Amino acid sequence: MGILDLEKMTSPEVRRAIDDGNDTIVIPFGSLEQHGGHLPIGTDAMLGDEFGRRIADRLDAFLVPTVRVGCAEHHLAFAGTISVGKDTLRQLAVDYARGLARHGFRRIVFVPTHGGNFQPLAEAVEQCRSITGASVVTVASDFSRDVLRDGTAGVSVAILLADIRPKLISRLVLLDSPLEYRFQQLNTVARVAFMPVFGPVLRVMATERTLARGLSIVFAPGFPVPTELVPDIQRMTWRSFKQSDDGQDRLLQGRPPLRERVAALGIPVRVIWGADDRLWPIEAADGYRGLDDVQILRLEGVGHSPMLEAPEKTAELIEAFATPANGRHDSGTATPRATGAAG
Repeated sequence: MGILDLEKMTSPEVRRAIDDGNDTIVIPFGSLEQHGGHLPIGTDAMLGDEFGRRIADRLDAFLVPTVRVGCAEHHLAFAGTISVGKDTLRQLAVDYARGLARHGFRRIVFVPTHGGNFQPLAEAVEQCRSITGASVVTVASDFSRDVLRDGTAGVSVAILLADIRPKLISRLVLLDSPLEYRFQQLNTVARVAFMPVFGPVLRVMATERTLARGLSIVFAPGFPVPTELVPDIQRMTWRSFKQSDDGQDRLLQGRPPLRERVAALGIPVRVIWGADDRLWPIEAADGYRGLDDVQILRLEGVGHSPMLEAPEKTAELIEAFATPANGRHDSGTATPRATGAAG
């Protein structure tokens, strides 16, 4: 049967469909927030449109238009970002569910495509347990893997948006983004952090110094771990921490291979890689060799986090690529702050 597009149906049509047993409905929750100089404000909302349609299609469900504003307070310093409070979003989701349950919907699925929406929607699900006759769930990573088995779940936001909305993306910048799983290196603390049983215990028992040592793998040797990163990690649940890593693993080992997906985009790509990346060593950038219209830039003295370790230089490279001189894209390789190029 496929998707039942709620906003395009009349009320009697909706009533008949529910009475015929079509009582599942999908509600995507996106965000309007900055995504740097190369992606539009509506990136997460547009991902909500796409994920929502795919999930509704798999479930033969109704689809509600994406809730386009989410919890993005941490992006408000950037022009164009719109944010609502966590309590506001939670209550909005609860009100959606209560109203839909009154009409006879028995399965209500929240689909968050922005990280700031996960907690308030999880809280909304708990509050919705008091709704009689309806089951309310929020899409978790495992569920996403099943309904988005074509490889979109967990994919890089930039690559995914270029894939589903090609007219919006004319060129792509990737920062230390591997195409293959086999190059990853973890230190001892980081390896333990992802282990069942041991990982959750580590998060509770470890000192901030120990956690900082685990995080040091994403920076060049000697670069101080930013103090705010440790409490950010501590605020994450171990499950979300692990699922994020699992999602990347599925992406890198999925089909079609990520290299083929990048090649199929048919747009100029600039790959920026820290020469001292210890998590994904510079050799991982070799996966981009041979692809048409792809530059590989090597940043000396930088690890896996160019935006934190060399923000001005990284921003300069992104901006120069986003607005090339004379509107032309220069192919080949370059070596800013470098003695040699990875490409």
